[in-house]
Amino acid sequence: MPTARSEVAAAAIGSRIFVVGGIDGFGKTLATVEVYDTISDIWTKLVDLPQPRHHAAAAVLDGVLYIIGGMSDLAGKPAADVFVFYEGSNEWQMKASLPTPRGALATALIDRKIYAIGGIGPLGVTSELAVFEPDENKWEIKTQALNKRDHLAAASINEKLYVAGG
Repeated sequence: MPTARSEVAAAAIGSRIFVVGGIDGFGKTLATVEVYDTISDIWTKLVDLPQPRHHAAAAVLDGVLYIIGGMSDLAGKPAADVFVFYEGSNEWQMKASLPTPRGALATALIDRKIYAIGGIGPLGVTSELAVFEPDENKWEIKTQALNKRDHLAAASINEKLYVAGG
């Protein structure tokens, strides 16, 4: 990877892997966006995220990359921003913000909706489950998970949300 960093958001679109934000070896929060083409074996730098983020979540719907929440600085200030990358125009746009700012959350797709669960918010670790409806550009808090979790993983299979770790 051209830029050494940790605590990134990553997602695949087709044969390409997008790596967004993170923290560099000097403790700086990054807005860097790079994409790895698995066919050509080439990394390319893209336009930066509008604001630096680490511990954000990534999701892909209809070939569009969503970067959700994250931390805006090393002090761990959670963010509620949702940035969407449109590759054809090589630009980022903002969408409706998360209902509660948080980083170290997880996301999964079910029925064309993005589910965001857990993470670290202004009051600490949360169990909040919020659902984003891209066609309506709105979030809705659905429920609380059984346990508060951060640094967790989420996936969907057969329209069921599974959460592990944290």
